[in-house]
Amino acid sequence: MPSEAPTTATRPGEVTLHEIDDLLDQVARLARSESTPHEFHLELLERAVRALGAVGGLVWIRPQAGAVGLDCRVDLTKNRAIEVLAEDPGHREFLEAVFQNGQGRIVLPQAASTTGVALNPTDFLLLICPMAIGDDGVLGGVLEVAQRAGGSPASHQGCLRLLEALSELAADFHRQRRHRILQATAQRSERVQQFSLLAHASLNLQATCCTIANEGRRLIECDRLSIAVRRGNSQQLLAVSGLESLDRRANIVRLLEDLSRVVTAAGEAFWFSGETEQIPPQIAGPLHAWQDESHARSLAIIPLRYLNQSGRSTESESQAQLPPPLGALIVERFGGEKTDEIYRNRVALVCSQAQQALQNALEYESFPLFRLLSTLKRWRWFGAARRLPKTVAVAAVVLAAILALSYVPTNFEIEGRGTLQPRNRRNVFARSDGIVAEVLTDHAQECREGDILAVMTKSQLDFESSRVQGELQTARKRLASVQASRLELAPQTAADREKYYQLTAEEEEVQELLKSLIEQNRVLKEQRDDLIVHSPLTGQVVTWNVRQLLESRPVQRGQVLMQVADLTGPWVLEIEVPDDRVGHVLAAERELKPDLDVSFMLATEPGVSYHGTIEKVAMSTDVRPPEKANVLVTVRVDRDQIPRLRPGATAASHIHCGRRSIGYVWFHTVWETFQKKVLF
Repeated sequence: MPSEAPTTATRPGEVTLHEIDDLLDQVARLARSESTPHEFHLELLERAVRALGAVGGLVWIRPQAGAVGLDCRVDLTKNRAIEVLAEDPGHREFLEAVFQNGQGRIVLPQAASTTGVALNPTDFLLLICPMAIGDDGVLGGVLEVAQRAGGSPASHQGCLRLLEALSELAADFHRQRRHRILQATAQRSERVQQFSLLAHASLNLQATCCTIANEGRRLIECDRLSIAVRRGNSQQLLAVSGLESLDRRANIVRLLEDLSRVVTAAGEAFWFSGETEQIPPQIAGPLHAWQDESHARSLAIIPLRYLNQSGRSTESESQAQLPPPLGALIVERFGGEKTDEIYRNRVALVCSQAQQALQNALEYESFPLFRLLSTLKRWRWFGAARRLPKTVAVAAVVLAAILALSYVPTNFEIEGRGTLQPRNRRNVFARSDGIVAEVLTDHAQECREGDILAVMTKSQLDFESSRVQGELQTARKRLASVQASRLELAPQTAADREKYYQLTAEEEEVQELLKSLIEQNRVLKEQRDDLIVHSPLTGQVVTWNVRQLLESRPVQRGQVLMQVADLTGPWVLEIEVPDDRVGHVLAAERELKPDLDVSFMLATEPGVSYHGTIEKVAMSTDVRPPEKANVLVTVRVDRDQIPRLRPGATAASHIHCGRRSIGYVWFHTVWETFQKKVLF
């Protein structure tokens, strides 16, 4: 078959010893690299073709008990003769003989066997050298180079010896690669053994899950490994690699639990790498929700099943006899690595150890009275012989404390915030809408009952008063005129009598109008009287800065303008007791006496304690948002014992409700909260 080669290629005889040494050094360095066999063979072939000035070459691989296959090729011919050589069946048969013989061969152009089968269908000289790339030096490859025809047999032998040297370097590459593989396998076996020991080191479920998640992630070489355990019909995430604790309200935790639940319900392992075409519909919804929240590119959820007594998984049993999976192994990767067979084998290896460890932990925790026995186990060191005296002493102290809390009485007091106020005090309200025109009093000014405190104006009322007064005067004048006309008229004729009757009717009409205007004037006078603010009692104005607060200010009916109090009369303390505490006060009134003792301390005089007695407890609860609901308790006080009385002075008060045990006094609020929040 005709072939053409590049005209610029170097002749074989032009290869110098220096170039050969340089080539062998380069290939030797390449043999020590961690390249894949295909990458190494291609680089080796390219360097051999370039060094020998060849037109192309091939590297053949024959697996054990397999047929010869092409691994890589280099073709520099214009008509792709090397490709034709790779596809020729006769040439493949010749290569089988080379594998059997184990000797290098030089094949002339267009050479054929004795039976007429073409060994070299090209016009190039073929240099063939076997390579020992199998175990124990077994031949498993062939390095083949095609050269232009010509040259002496000695040069051809020299080129063949160069290929033999390159083949020996290729054998070194495969030996070193097998050594690295065996070393990695040994290291992985050691890591698997260490993982197995750590996974079965504890029977605590939480500790076992954390160990599997963190150590299993290193063994699988994934980005995140999570462990979910079946709780009823759902899956609960117990451990995530790299996290000490989980936030159960986090969206990603909830979504992983939902996804693992539907996968374990299906009963088969689920592998996801981005393709959503073949996903079952019951898994598609939770999967899409997980994708929206997570940044992982691939996901694997492997159900963990119970092992039978023989130590084998229950997957081999019939579907009807299968118990629900005990949990699931969730493997996530954030990169775009391919999910190959090696990765799946590592996941399966972790699953085999994880399901046995989890089953042991779950069976241990399902033991009757497990919680009680675990607590006793943690506290068993108290009963050790050398610690027994200390244990007895501590127990005696604890028992004495419990007895003291239960039987030693102390004062039971209910706290409340109160204000000191005069008993006789009244708020002054606006009886009508208007504008405060004048304030005739000021803060702390004395006044008597009925004194004018402020004067208000209302423009609409003034207008109506003026209108009614004018209409009233007009009606009176009209009435006088009608009466005079009727008296002067002598009804002698029919026309005079008719006019007389008209004047009489008009007089009655004007009198009715006059009555209506008088009534309107009376109502307007009452409204004008409402604009005058009077003092409801004798005392002092206790509102601060009342002039600046009210003058020229519009007010509405019912609005509080000021407060007047009798500071010379009796005083009381008004305490606001929370309604959840007032029950103790009412119970103490029934059991002890109605007028319970109260001690209080004014904010104006810290350190000085005063005393009083309860006068009355309000019948209703006052709710003032955003504060709590309170009940008003009025306490009578002796004004003579308080030297400086100030209205509205705040006080911290204690209502004495008898004597109760110390434990009740200290912890009754805790018990009441427990009753309301837990028992109710």
